[in-house]
Amino acid sequence: MFLRRLAQQLVEDEDSDESLRSAAWKRDNSVTNDGTILGIDPGGKLWTRANLNSDWIKVPYNLGQVSGITQLLNGTILGIDLGVTGITQLNDGTILGIDPGGKLWTRATLDSDWIKVSNTMGQVTAITQLNYPKIPVNNNNIKDGDETDVDCGGTSGKKCAVGKTCKVNTDCDNVLCTSGVCQSPSCSDGLKNGGEADVDCGGPCSTKCDNGKTCSSTTDCVSKVCSGSQCQAPMNHDNVMNGDETDVDCGGSSGNKCAVGKTCKVNTDCDNVLCTGGFCSILGMNLVVNGDAETGPCGQDDTTIMHPTGWNYTGTVSQITYVASWDLTSSSPGPSNPGRCYFDGLTDSYTSMSQTVNINDAAILSLIDLGKASANLSAWLGGYANQDDNAKVTLSFYNQDGENIGNAITIGPVLSSDRGTTTELLFRQNSGMVPARTRSMKVLVEFTRLIGGFNDGAADNIAVVLSGSG
Repeated sequence: MFLRRLAQQLVEDEDSDESLRSAAWKRDNSVTNDGTILGIDPGGKLWTRANLNSDWIKVPYNLGQVSGITQLLNGTILGIDLGVTGITQLNDGTILGIDPGGKLWTRATLDSDWIKVSNTMGQVTAITQLNYPKIPVNNNNIKDGDETDVDCGGTSGKKCAVGKTCKVNTDCDNVLCTSGVCQSPSCSDGLKNGGEADVDCGGPCSTKCDNGKTCSSTTDCVSKVCSGSQCQAPMNHDNVMNGDETDVDCGGSSGNKCAVGKTCKVNTDCDNVLCTGGFCSILGMNLVVNGDAETGPCGQDDTTIMHPTGWNYTGTVSQITYVASWDLTSSSPGPSNPGRCYFDGLTDSYTSMSQTVNINDAAILSLIDLGKASANLSAWLGGYANQDDNAKVTLSFYNQDGENIGNAITIGPVLSSDRGTTTELLFRQNSGMVPARTRSMKVLVEFTRLIGGFNDGAADNIAVVLSGSG
C-alpha cells in the first residue's frame, strides 16, 4: 500500500533529517502562505499566479508528473505523484491521505505512522476540509476583529476595564479613553461613574449635587436633603441647616429667627437677641422688656393712668408722653433718644413696677456658675425742678429655688441737687458680678413723692445687660 510505504520513506533534505520521498514530496521555499494560487496542468506540471487576474508562471520542481498538491498549516507545500489519489491537512494539523484503493489514512505529523480511517462512504477519490472565515467572539481570550484589547472594545459588545487599550471613549466601561488607555473614574470626567450619585458629584466627590440631581443619601446634596432619590431645594422646615441658614431651619433668608444658643452671623438671624461670638445670646443685649416706655399706650397728663406694658406694677405708676403740659417735654435735658414716652409716679406717694428676667441660656449659666458673668444696670432718672421726688432702680438675683442671693445692684435716686433744680433726666449706671447659681433676676423701679401733690419721680431707657469674661 502506498500510504504504508509513505510512512517509512523518509530521507534527509536541507532543513531536516527526514522528509517524504517517492509518493509525497515537500518544499519550503517555492510558494509562501500569501494567497498565491497554485495549479496543476493536464501534464502534471505546477503553475502559480498571484491572483485571478495575473499570468500563470511555471514552477520549477523535480517531482515529475504531479497528481495533487496541498499546503500544510506551517507553510510547507506537500505534493504527491501519480501513485496517490489525494492528500490534505485538517485544521488541527492532522495529515489525511487517500491510497490508490480509495481508502483513507491519517497521520499526526510527517514523522508519525499512518493509521487507517474507518468510513462508510466506500471508495474515496478526493477529500478536503472547508475553512470558514473565523468570526471574532468576545470570549476567546484573543484580541481579534476590531477589538481594542482582548475581548473588549470596538463592536465586540464588551467594554474595556480601566487600564485596557482603547481608541475612543465608547471602548471603555464608562470611563474616558485618554492616550489610548481606559482611565480611572474621576470627579471631573463628565461621566457618572466611580460611585458618584450623579455626573461628577456626590458619592466620593467633594462636589455636592445641586437641586434636582440624583442622590442616594443626604451627604450627596448641597442642600443636605435627598428625597425620592433627588436633591431637594432648601426649606425652613426640613430639619437640616442648608441654603443660607445659620442654624437648622433658621437665620439667613429662611424667614425663621434663631433662638438663644443657635449659631448666627448677624443680629437679624436671632429671635430678638444679639449675635455674639457666632451665637444668638443674651450677652450684650438689654434684657428688660419695655424698658423705654414705648410699648403700649401713654397718658397725656396727670389725669390719665396708663400702666406700663410688660411690667408688674403697684399704685399709679404710668407711661406719660413728653408733652409741654407735664413735667418733661421733648426738649427737656435727657437721653438723646427719648422716644415718645417715659415712666412717671403720677400721684401716689410711693409706687413701683417690676419684672423678672429668667436666664435659660446654658452657655450663660455656665459663665455665671464659673463666676465669669457680670451685669450692668443703667437708666435715665430724674424729677421736677427743685423737688426731691425721685426714681430708683434695683437689680436683685435669685437661685432656682427663688431665693434672693448675692448683692443687689442699685442706681438712683437722682435728687434736686443732682439735677441743679432743673427738670430733667440724668444717666446713671452701676455693675457687678452675677452671683453663682443665679437663674433669674428681678428689676424693681420705685417712684417716691417727697413733696407736693404729685409723684414727679421719672425714669426712661431702663436696661440690664449681661457680659462674660470668657
